[in-house]
Order: sequence, then C-alpha cells, then structure tokens
Amino acid sequence: MRPVLFEVFGFDVRSYGVLLMIGIILAAWVGGKRAAKYGVTSSQLSDGILWAVIPGILGARLAYILVNWSFYSTHLDELFSFRFEGLTSFGGMIVGSFGFWLWVKRTKLPMWNLLDAFAPAVLIASAVGRVGCLLNGCCFGLPTEGPLGLPLHFSAASHFPAQLIDSVLSLAFAGVIVLLEGKKVLKSGQSIALAAFAYGASRFVFEIFRANEQDAHGVWSRVPRFDYGISLGQVWATGAIILGVFLFLYTRRMAKAADAQA
Repeated sequence: MRPVLFEVFGFDVRSYGVLLMIGIILAAWVGGKRAAKYGVTSSQLSDGILWAVIPGILGARLAYILVNWSFYSTHLDELFSFRFEGLTSFGGMIVGSFGFWLWVKRTKLPMWNLLDAFAPAVLIASAVGRVGCLLNGCCFGLPTEGPLGLPLHFSAASHFPAQLIDSVLSLAFAGVIVLLEGKKVLKSGQSIALAAFAYGASRFVFEIFRANEQDAHGVWSRVPRFDYGISLGQVWATGAIILGVFLFLYTRRMAKAADAQA
C-alpha cells in the first residue's frame, strides 16, 4: 500500500491518480490502434475520449460523495478534492457514457463502430485503475491470515488484495473479446455489449471479496444497502450485466435484419 508516490513542491502525487491517468492513456492508445479496423480515425477517437473522460471523472466523484454522504456531510472541506481520493467507477461510467453519447450525436459518427473500438480498452483501463485502488488502500478486501494478506495502515489485520480480482477478470474478459473478434463471430455492437457484461460480472465477483469495514476516514470499502448481503456495487453490477445481455441480443437482431434486407 502506497497512497502517495512522491511530492512535487509540497503537493502529494497520489498513486490512484497516477494509475487512473495511466489507464486512460492506455485505453486511448488501444482504441487508437483499433480505430482503422472500425472505420474511424485516431483523432476522432481522441475527441470522443475527452467527451467521456472529463464528465466521467466528475460523475465518479459525485457518485462517491453521494454514496459516502454520511462522511462528507460533516467534512464539507473535502468535497472538492483534486487528488483523486474518492471516485466511484459506476458514476464515471454512467456520466462518461452520457458525455460520449452527446459527442456521437453531435458528430453523427457511427456509434457502434466507436463503441466496439473501445470495448477491450475500457476493461483494460478498469484493470489498471484497480491497481491504483490497491496502492491507495481503498476498496480493500476481507481480513485474512493467509500469505496473500496485505497490511493497511488503518487496520490491525492484513487484508486480501480483492482489487486484483477485478483487474485479473477485466483483463481476461478483454482477451476473450479480442479472441472472438479475431474469429469474426461478433456482429457490430457486440464487442461493447460483451464489455458491459464483463464489467458487471467482474465487479460483482470483486464485491464478494471486499471488506464491510471503514477506512481511516470513516469511508466504507463495501457499501451494503440491501438485505441478503447484497452491496450497492453488486446492484450496479447486475444492471451492467443486464445491459450487456440486452445490447448483445439487440445488436444480433439488428444484424439479422440487415442480412435479410441485403
């Protein structure tokens, strides 16, 4: 665990912020490499990234504040932090997707092609971001006495590196999408549909291993909101899974209709 990598003129450069930027840059690079295959240019993808990332970060911060309002309601001075100390991925995905949709409507570019170009890149960025969570000490796992246990400065126990489960699953799903694309079995829009499903599935599994405990600031690692041990993150994850299945079936139906007309 290393939340602060180094200091620059007295300003802490935090590991989560650095890994977040690395994930975004890597996603942009992967998307750019795939752009020509989907009939779009690298510059067009770069514009789309800006329309997604900036609203996405704001949405991720807002969602984090809302989920942990019990803390921030008494610490208003920490609401407007520029150190990437608190972001929620689902808030980023929802608001970022809306920003991306507005850009697509404005440019009238082929939406499914753009989304498919980004499909594995989004999962790769998510995997890198979870490594940032590990270094930051947030989203920590259940207490364990096993060899994989990692110390946290605010906990007497060692904790399982649950964040890496999300990273490994996200990378594995990204590899599966690329493999299926290579076999040419996916229709237009189905890569992003699989990515949405994969994002939800990996998040759902990750939540199982998260600790139901608070960090040094009183912020929960895992936020239970419902009965039967289901967390708020798993509810969001289920929504992503359902969305992925719906998009896959919808795009398959579109492909069949297009083939019938050809």
